[in-house]
Amino acid sequence: MPVSMKPFSRLISLGSRCECAYQIRRYTGDETASYFDWLGTPHCGLIQVLRSNFSKIFQKQNLMISDDRLTVIDQSNGISFRHNFSKFPGTKIIDPLSIERDYEQQSEKMNFLIRRWYQTIQSESVLFIRQEAPSVSEAQELYDVLAKQAGDNRVCLLILVPTGYDLPIKHPNIYVESGCAHSEDAEQWRGNNAIWDAILAKYWTRTSTETPEQKFQEPRAKVNDENKLIVSVRSAPRSSLVLFQVPNQVGLGHMNRMACVALALREMDPAIRVLFVVEGSSHGLLESHSLPYVTLPSPDLVNRSECWGAWSKDEKKEILKALAITMLEVSRPDIVIYDCFPSIHFAHAAIALGIKSMLCIRKVKKFEAYASDPRVRTVIESDAAILVPHWEDEFQIPPSLMSRATYVGPIVKSLPINPEPVQMKFNLLGKRVIVICGGGGGGLDTIDYFNFCLKAFVQVKSEVHDVVALLITGPLFTEWGRLNLTSDVRVLPFDPDFTSTCATSALVISQAGYNSINELAALNTPTICLPAERGFDNQFERAHNMAMEYANIDCFEGETAEALSRLIIARLNQSVERIRLDVPDGAYRAAFHVMNLLGREKG
Repeated sequence: MPVSMKPFSRLISLGSRCECAYQIRRYTGDETASYFDWLGTPHCGLIQVLRSNFSKIFQKQNLMISDDRLTVIDQSNGISFRHNFSKFPGTKIIDPLSIERDYEQQSEKMNFLIRRWYQTIQSESVLFIRQEAPSVSEAQELYDVLAKQAGDNRVCLLILVPTGYDLPIKHPNIYVESGCAHSEDAEQWRGNNAIWDAILAKYWTRTSTETPEQKFQEPRAKVNDENKLIVSVRSAPRSSLVLFQVPNQVGLGHMNRMACVALALREMDPAIRVLFVVEGSSHGLLESHSLPYVTLPSPDLVNRSECWGAWSKDEKKEILKALAITMLEVSRPDIVIYDCFPSIHFAHAAIALGIKSMLCIRKVKKFEAYASDPRVRTVIESDAAILVPHWEDEFQIPPSLMSRATYVGPIVKSLPINPEPVQMKFNLLGKRVIVICGGGGGGLDTIDYFNFCLKAFVQVKSEVHDVVALLITGPLFTEWGRLNLTSDVRVLPFDPDFTSTCATSALVISQAGYNSINELAALNTPTICLPAERGFDNQFERAHNMAMEYANIDCFEGETAEALSRLIIARLNQSVERIRLDVPDGAYRAAFHVMNLLGREKG
């Protein structure tokens, strides 16, 4: 490497295999995604895509599953997309329906990476790295097209060739290294770390003496001069942190919605870290998605609990404020995202520390009453960005807030591709399963709702003998002694795989909570909604609108368990074609907006 070469600010993989991207990330610690990171890129296809400025890649009509069904091939250029489309659970086999189902979301992601590509190569000092055995003319061809795209910005190209391969090229910005031979063993796709370390050390200067394997060890604790335990913060550049602060006092909906956004962020840019601060408990939901969280005491709980009786109101307030400030100062998030009802102490702390924020606002009965809540008002008045999980024709926020608002449509979980039949999951072979669940924040009438449904089930069972009920109460339910249970009813406090359970059930009886009704609509599972009265939320309006739009949803308007049993039997006797609908991509749209706020498009 010439001594005069300036240090590089970014190493970018050009393939031709995943090994190159993996080793760059491992060595540098930079997990910022680039377009070609995990693609199979033959030389001619790569040149074609770059010369056309990405205009002829990833077009739906050109995508075809390979003969071995392990990858998707772009027939126009030969580039392979092994990791972009859904596979059958537990296998590497791509689902034949995945191109149709996943294309829109993946296309949005790839278009984002194209924009990042140009912003990066036209503003940073980039070393492109590619593994192949090209001819001299092919190496020169590749460099020329890269240099043209970079404009006035200087780029360099490092070509890694197999041991013994001679590439006698003489160009001041093209470097050749040997030794990184590709292994045919699928388990060895990552390559040889020692060989890569020796090569990359010539072109990339680490900011510390740590090895790549040591770089991401846990922070070490030390004691300062006042004998107070503090945590040493790494000097290495850190990735962006998105912190989700969610309430969890009456239902899992707030946490579930933000979990969908967090998972979309993680998928779109693995370099982004996420952390949840939960008022209450995760109840297994976040753990089921491997999402990290810490808990923050709820002011309502602290103020009502007899356990805190020895503490004055001001003392309790100061403790809650100190906890919020400490969490923010230690975690150092780049943005805090609240769902509907922020923690007021957390919001004040984030504002005081100058942390960017966003508030997810769902449709409510009376916006004025909602916005006047001190928790909400505090965040709105801080000039926070606003995320709306609806379309504009569903819910209009006041004109004064529209300039800050982004509408993304419904935010729901990704649907299971090939779910395990509910009969096998719960050992109910030969039975039709009716799922009875809550939805929409519980409330004082939840026990009455469950008992009403169970009474109807008893009447259904007297006529339809092959049915069983699966009652999913939710983890916040506590009135077990008042449940009127009967035979052929299974009770489950919480199901982390709730969507898969409903996907293969014969029927679902639910209230009309935002998350549950949108997921059930997309699953196309026969559903009967019994909307309930809520303070801020209009479940009745939502249930009626969804019933008018989706053929699989009924809104129960009767008053007796007998009437409900008649509707259940009618639904069970109907022949329903269980074709999945397109999944709303609100989670990905929300994640994309968050990435824009973080400036992640700039790499």
